[in-house]
Amino acid sequence: MWRPKPGEKPARTVDWKTNLAAIWLSQFLSLTAFSFALPFFPLYIREKNIVPPGDAQFWSAVFFAAAPVSLMIMSPIWGILGDKYGRKMMLVRANLGGAFALYLMALVDNMEALLVLRLFQGAFTGTTPAAQTLVATGTPDRRQGFAMGLLMAGVSAGNSAGVFFGGICAKHYGPVASFKVSGILLFVSTLVVAGAVRENFVRPGAPPVAATRSARFRRRREGIHNFLAGLPILLIIGFGAYLQTFDPPFLPLFVDFLFRQLPETRTLAAEAVIGEVYGATGRITLLSTLGAMCGSVLAGKIMDRKTPSWTWSAIAGLSGTGAAWTFLNPTLGGVAVGRGICQLFLGAAAAALIVILSRVTPTSKRGAALGWSVTVRSIGWILAPVSGAFCGQYFGWRESYGVISLLCLLQIPMFAYLAGRYASAFRPEDEDPPSLESIGESCLASPSGHGKPI
Repeated sequence: MWRPKPGEKPARTVDWKTNLAAIWLSQFLSLTAFSFALPFFPLYIREKNIVPPGDAQFWSAVFFAAAPVSLMIMSPIWGILGDKYGRKMMLVRANLGGAFALYLMALVDNMEALLVLRLFQGAFTGTTPAAQTLVATGTPDRRQGFAMGLLMAGVSAGNSAGVFFGGICAKHYGPVASFKVSGILLFVSTLVVAGAVRENFVRPGAPPVAATRSARFRRRREGIHNFLAGLPILLIIGFGAYLQTFDPPFLPLFVDFLFRQLPETRTLAAEAVIGEVYGATGRITLLSTLGAMCGSVLAGKIMDRKTPSWTWSAIAGLSGTGAAWTFLNPTLGGVAVGRGICQLFLGAAAAALIVILSRVTPTSKRGAALGWSVTVRSIGWILAPVSGAFCGQYFGWRESYGVISLLCLLQIPMFAYLAGRYASAFRPEDEDPPSLESIGESCLASPSGHGKPI
C-alpha cells in the first residue's frame, strides 16, 4: 500500500456534507441537460423528417438502446480506473463527454451520425454512477441511506427540470436549441465538479513481493465467489432499470395519439398541435420524475431506519399499481398519474438497491462494484426500449402498461430473497455490515455454495 513520503503535508480534511452538496448540484445540472432534449427524440426525428414518420418508433428504440451498449462495456473499466486513479476525475470525464456529445447532436441531421454520437455518449458519460461512487466512498456508512437518497433525488429533480424546461424550449425555439442548451449545461456541471468537489484519494501501490501461483489462484477464486455473492443485487438492479425505461420509445407517440383525440385539437393548426404535444409530454414526464425524486428521498429515510423485512417487497410490488392505473385509464391524466405512481416506487427500490450494494462492498472496491451495477442497468436499458417498441407496435400502447404492471409484481419475491440473504445490509444500526468478502467466505463454507452471511 502506498504511504506518504516523509515531510509531505497531510491530506486536507474533506467535509462529506459539503462534498455531497457540490455533487448534488452537479448531478442536478447534468441530468437537467440529459432530459432537456432526449425525451422528445421520437418527435424530433419524425417532425424533422430524419426518418420516415412510420419508422420513428423503431429508430427511437435503436437510439435509446445504443448508449447503454457502450455504457455497459465501459462502466466497469471506468469504475476500475476510478478505484486506481481517483473518483473525481471520473466525474469530470463523464460530464465533459456528455457536453461534447449532446452539443454535436444539434449540428447533425442524419440518423447515422446521431447513432454514432449516442454510442459516444454512452462510452464517455455515466455521470450518475461516477457521482454515486464518489459519494459512497466519502460518506460514513451510517449515513449512506441519506446521502444516496438525496443524490438520487437530485437526479430526479434534474430530470424534472429538464423535461419541463426542455419542453418549453422545444415548443418555442425548436429541438435543435434544446440539444445546444444540453451541451452547455453539462459543461457548467463539469466546472462545478472541477472547482467545488474535493477528494482525498490515496492511490494503491503495487504489492511489495510477487505473489506465488497458488496465492494468485486463491485470490482469483475468492474474487469470483465474491462477485457471485453480490450478483443477486446486481441482477435485481438491472431488472429495475428495465422497468423504469420500458416506455420512452412510445410515450411521446402515445401522448400525441391521446392529445389528438381531444375535441379542442380540431381547431388547432398542425404546428400548434405539435407544440402542445411537446408541452404535454414534458408535463407528464415531469410528474414521473417528481415521483422518482420522492421515491429516492423515501428510500433514504427508510434505509437509515430499522424497518420490517417485508417493507421493500411491498414497495416494489406497489410500483405495478401505477402502470395498472394507466392501463385502466388511458387518458392524458391517467398516464400522468399512473406513470408518476409507478416511478415513485421504482425510484425508491432503485435507490435502496444502490445503498445495499454500497454497504456490502469494501470502500476500496466500490467504484468497480458500482461500475458493474451500471453494466447490468445498461443491459436493462438495452432490452427495455426494444421490448417497449415491440409491445407498442404489436399489442398497443395501452396494453404495454398492463405488461409493465405484471412485470413489477416479480420484484416482490426478489426483494424478499435479498432481505433474507443480505439481512445485515438492511439494518443501519449495524456498525460493520458484511462485506462481499465475508459473504463470499460464507458461500465457500456452505456445502451447497449458497450460505447466508451472519
